[in-house]
Amino acid sequence: MLKKELDKINGDLVEVHKNSKQVIEEIYKKHLTALEKLQKVTDGKIHRLQSMQMEVQRQINQLQYGEDFLKIQMRQLEPIEYLQSYKRHVEYRKDILKQQKDGVTNMIGKSFEISVHGDIVIEEGQKNYHHNQ
Repeated sequence: MLKKELDKINGDLVEVHKNSKQVIEEIYKKHLTALEKLQKVTDGKIHRLQSMQMEVQRQINQLQYGEDFLKIQMRQLEPIEYLQSYKRHVEYRKDILKQQKDGVTNMIGKSFEISVHGDIVIEEGQKNYHHNQ
């Protein structure tokens, strides 16, 4: 009788090790899947932010070019012509700043947080051992 119990326990030990390996493989697969998703989400957010960064820098450069060009025009144009050019520049600047406010500015700081939800739950099933006496 005890020999049968020992054989049963040894068999159960083999099953526990086998099951443990399967669970470890499943956890590892889920871990890799989660890391891959995190990498994709992070890459997407980084690309959007870099795109916004480039657009803002382009607008800064565009405005700076306009300011520099106004300085040249101030030296070369008659006062009336310069004032007309200055007025066009002011309108152009307003348009760029409005685009900035309506576009990139509304996206800055929004939806760039990444978080984890849920748990990996390990459940333990119970086997009933019947001791025959």
